[in-house]
Amino acid sequence: MSLRDFVTMPPGDGSPEEKRMRRGREKVVRTFFRNGTLAQIPKQWRKRKIILEEFLASFEPGREYGEDEVNERIAPLYA
Repeated sequence: MSLRDFVTMPPGDGSPEEKRMRRGREKVVRTFFRNGTLAQIPKQWRKRKIILEEFLASFEPGREYGEDEVNERIAPLYA
């Protein structure tokens, strides 16, 4: 799955499996972010993917960004 595919995925259906995944995601975010900034990069790929998704949330799908603009958007998340 590409980043574009992920960003444009429709919301889930609220199933028990989705709720379990959401709780796991929230736990990863709480563990690796402190006061809104990334405190540590996880070693496990699954957890890294969740962290990357948090960074992606500040970008608009389909829009191209220059390097300076990308840096401005991710700087608040990465101390």
